[in-house]
Amino acid sequence: MERQLRQFNEKYSDIETYLKKETQQLIQLIDQQFDQVKLIKGQQSELAEALGNNLKFAESKNDLTLAASQEKATEIEIIQNEHAELKVQTEEK
Repeated sequence: MERQLRQFNEKYSDIETYLKKETQQLIQLIDQQFDQVKLIKGQQSELAEALGNNLKFAESKNDLTLAASQEKATEIEIIQNEHAELKVQTEEK
């Protein structure tokens, strides 16, 4: 009976030791994964900020380009009107 109890205690002790090692490994893995998630989240925030800045820059450039395009369209219209007037004056002579 004592021998069986001793054997049981040894097996229980072996199982407990194994579970402690496995638990420790799982804790380390969770810590590593958590650190990786924090790192990736930080990178994601940096990329989101850079993307936002690039979008604002592109929007401002687009607005400037549209304004310049409208200005040139107005200039072209004025020149075409002047050309039409000169053409009429030339034909009248």
